[in-house]
Amino acid sequence: RNWYLPTAVFPQGTYSWRVRPSNTTEWSTPRSFTISASAAAFQVPDNATLRTNVLNKVRPRQLPTGFSAATAWTAAMSAERGSALTSLKNEVNYNITNLRTVSDSLWPLVSGSATTAAISAQNADIRNKINKHTRQVEAASLLYRLTLDPKYLTEAKKRGDELARLSPTGPTSYANQDQATRAIAMSLTKSIDLLSREIDATRRASWNRIVDLRATAIYNALSGNNMYIDQYPFDSHAGNAFGFLSVIATLSLGEFANASKWFDFSTRAYINSVYAWSGPEGGFGNGTAYGSYTSGYAIDICMKVVDAIKNE
Repeated sequence: RNWYLPTAVFPQGTYSWRVRPSNTTEWSTPRSFTISASAAAFQVPDNATLRTNVLNKVRPRQLPTGFSAATAWTAAMSAERGSALTSLKNEVNYNITNLRTVSDSLWPLVSGSATTAAISAQNADIRNKINKHTRQVEAASLLYRLTLDPKYLTEAKKRGDELARLSPTGPTSYANQDQATRAIAMSLTKSIDLLSREIDATRRASWNRIVDLRATAIYNALSGNNMYIDQYPFDSHAGNAFGFLSVIATLSLGEFANASKWFDFSTRAYINSVYAWSGPEGGFGNGTAYGSYTSGYAIDICMKVVDAIKNE
């Protein structure tokens, strides 16, 4: 890999580093950095330690310690969160009746090497419809945890089953619409985590099979071609997919074998390489609007990963 993230804090002092390709003896010009007395420690344990932390955490892993149902909120918590809870209920309740079923038949075109106006329009429609459905699955799952109202559990299962029936090699595949496949895989993963005690073994296996297939496509794209994500860390779609894979892997540890491989590949690397904040060269390369919602994705992803891996 093209990064180094030590598992222990370095003592104060000045250090230098250099690199060389594995097939030559020529080193790069050394560069230096200084760790002063005022430096903030940024320490990320090794993969084995992080995996142990995750597996030891009681589900839902993505929720912070101290999470409670709304009936257990204090008066101050209700005052602070009540309007947001009502708004979320209104949204989900509306969609229970009005959100249309999604199926592969909605999108008949197959992407080829050339992008046409029709393909672009279809991909935009896929993104919009899948985003609405994945939000509904996650929102209904969270509302069930907050309210224990069975209608939200029923809705989460219904919409999750709809997503699970979409073909991983069809119009919502990673090759055809990468934003759709990452959203489907993460949404099902998050709902399995939120509803781990409520969904039956058959449904859990069905959802996990789709997560495995879709996330494998993401992993193969990011790790293939001589470690693509390391060579092109500023690829906006790949960078977001890298974070999605980290969440999927973290929440899926213990569910199926591939999750451990994805976790070791993505989690420590993503924690150390969130790219939306730019650097000394200036602003975010894809523009202010892209930077705004990419930053939002990054915050949401990192919060979920950190909640799941921190040792409490």
